[in-house]
Amino acid sequence: KMWSSSLAGIVGIKEEDTGDFQTTISLRMKELAYSKILVLTYEKSFFRLVQAHFHIGKEYFRFKCYDQALFHLESSLNKNVKAGPRQEVYIDLANKFYHSFILSYHGETLQALKKFKDAEGQLQKALNLQEEYEENSKQVVNNVRTLTMYALVRS
Repeated sequence: KMWSSSLAGIVGIKEEDTGDFQTTISLRMKELAYSKILVLTYEKSFFRLVQAHFHIGKEYFRFKCYDQALFHLESSLNKNVKAGPRQEVYIDLANKFYHSFILSYHGETLQALKKFKDAEGQLQKALNLQEEYEENSKQVVNNVRTLTMYALVRS
């Protein structure tokens, strides 16, 4: 099994952690605390906070604690919007793709809370971002191919 992130590995979380509720949430909270220290004290990537909140939200969702999941998923969404504009274009594409996963879980959580109209909106946003990511990825690949061919012709 792979580590979900290097920080998660440090606090002992595996990608497919199947531990009990208390242990899993405790480890994810440690991940969030370490992320805050790294971001606020050592000026590491703000995206660490996005990931930490997303991981906690996913775990709360998995354990059917939908109100707590909603809180952390919304925190992740809000922080991801703040993290995005400072990044370069190719990273921004990955950020959008990650954002679509957050939106998907957020939509599923809203659905579990029987907020169907809001859930539909979030799931549609997730789908739109995934489609946009796919289209942009194709464009990036085409640009790289064009540059490669140009370099070959010039050499």
